[in-house]
Amino acid sequence: MGYNPNISNLFYSYSLPSFLDTNTFDITNGDTVIELGEGIYTLDFSISLNQHNVTIKGQCRDKTILIVPANINYSDDAIINLQGLYKTQIGQEADIRIAVNISGLTIMTDVSKAAAEARVNKLTENETYIIKCYNVGSLVMRDVRICAENLETTCLDVRRGFNIDIRNCEFINRNRRWTGGNVWLRGDTENVIIEDNDFYKYGNDEIIALYGSNSFEDYNVSTAITKRNVMIRNNRIFCQDTTGGSNPSDIITENNGNWDGINQRLICFITNQDDNKVIVNNHTVQNLTPCAYTIDGIHFENNDIHINAPISHLITAAFDKNTDFKDVVIKNNIISYGNWTVDNSNNPGWNELMDFCIYYDTQYGTSLVDTYNQYSDEPLLITGNTITCGTNARNYYNQSTGTYEDNHICVHIRGAKVIFNDNHVLCRREAFTIDENTFAQKGIDIFLIDTKKGTAVFYGNYCEGVKALATIKGATDNKISESWIHGSGNHLYGNIKLIYENVASSHVWFSGNNIISDYPIIFLSEFADSGTAVFTENRVYRDMSRVTYFQNPEGIIYYTGNNNNNNNNIVSMKLICCNNVFDNLNFSNAIMYAYVDNIDNISTIHDNNIFADTVE
Repeated sequence: MGYNPNISNLFYSYSLPSFLDTNTFDITNGDTVIELGEGIYTLDFSISLNQHNVTIKGQCRDKTILIVPANINYSDDAIINLQGLYKTQIGQEADIRIAVNISGLTIMTDVSKAAAEARVNKLTENETYIIKCYNVGSLVMRDVRICAENLETTCLDVRRGFNIDIRNCEFINRNRRWTGGNVWLRGDTENVIIEDNDFYKYGNDEIIALYGSNSFEDYNVSTAITKRNVMIRNNRIFCQDTTGGSNPSDIITENNGNWDGINQRLICFITNQDDNKVIVNNHTVQNLTPCAYTIDGIHFENNDIHINAPISHLITAAFDKNTDFKDVVIKNNIISYGNWTVDNSNNPGWNELMDFCIYYDTQYGTSLVDTYNQYSDEPLLITGNTITCGTNARNYYNQSTGTYEDNHICVHIRGAKVIFNDNHVLCRREAFTIDENTFAQKGIDIFLIDTKKGTAVFYGNYCEGVKALATIKGATDNKISESWIHGSGNHLYGNIKLIYENVASSHVWFSGNNIISDYPIIFLSEFADSGTAVFTENRVYRDMSRVTYFQNPEGIIYYTGNNNNNNNNIVSMKLICCNNVFDNLNFSNAIMYAYVDNIDNISTIHDNNIFADTVE
């Protein structure tokens, strides 16, 4: 599982060299180089370096260790503050960028859980950053380890950064509380490579985040932000405590409520107006003129991700309506979920585990808010990823049934178009009867489209342990206007059904798939008010040994429940079911649709299907 450091056993005996006798260096007209020899040093005060070229280097991250004690005397909100100059106000415009090179050292906090909870000084009372860089023309980091424990702190925070190159580093953040991440890139962010690093996280907040505006001083107003050419690849990411899993006893006691033990969002690429502020009458308020965002080329590729403690959302790409985006790719990552359980009787706010959350026209703040019903047809690509799940991962306790069940969704779509191809999703699948009217399921839902229009195009995937292929769900007073689902060339094993609720129109095209079904409903469970559903050239095998108790254990192509679902009132639907092979389903037992209201409003074409006992 890689290196899993525990900083509590490190000791130190002497302070930084005497030449660091001040914490502020004015280097407007020169370069600054801070070089440390082998040893373990105590950092008694923060370092602030302003403008031009800055080099901080040790001999090796295992040999040069910089300790941040609880009683450190620091200014601003950072331990190491590297600041260029950027002003946007008329008549005072300035854009002076610094070049930063950090290598060969470890920076680690030495703050116990007891000290953090006592909040005895500035470091334990406030949100901080280990390294904060502002207006960076270039940032190179090699062989650097940053360890932060028990604090509301972020390892590296870059605000307006260009030409960022981070490799062979370790970022370790076990904040064990609500706030504090590993690497955050805010505002304008261009030409970035984050490669071959190790990330460890236990606590809430993002491991990696691209977000925000250029706000550093209140007088800077962002009118346009660009995030371009960002590559995050070949990294190893671990969500776990020092035990290799979760440890609720280590959670920091907070005055305003303890962290609930679940990381809400682990990796984020987002745009929003949350920090687009202006000053009016000496008060900071929201800028009514929105900031325009350009997203061009964000690639998250070939990363190895191990989730051994509870999370809610793994990767989130959420763009507001003022964002023009393209070339956003999540590719060839290996995602492994270990064995952990969320008991929602103790965590009532916890909802689903989601691997990929793809949203457009949202506001990302303390909660994810859908602002308008806008839709983007620009596709986001999720391809070549492998997702595997542990035996007991992601369970939650269903109080109504008295059982532990799954609530795992692979792709959550709001107002967006997703291309999902050549992925391997490998989950366990269990479906078992509680009584004749109730059953529980374990597995994964491949797609959830809710709140607003969405499109899912999926092909060439291998999905095992499916609990539902897709759920398309609007609200009673706000139906989804339209949804598109196109699937071909997939291998699907489990409960391969589509579920609809409060959807005005839908178009489904399902062709050339290989299906092993362990549920009576093969294709549709309810439908939209109107639309077209096509089921052609698929090969279906019924795994009768695993078909859950149901009113009819045979194959149902389209089912709408027992006349008690508010979606049964079909206005206009065309259902095409042709040229399929049903390997072990007899024609006499197959049901094209069941419990359908307004059956006259359904136009059905079904022919040339091959059943076990006949050809239609």
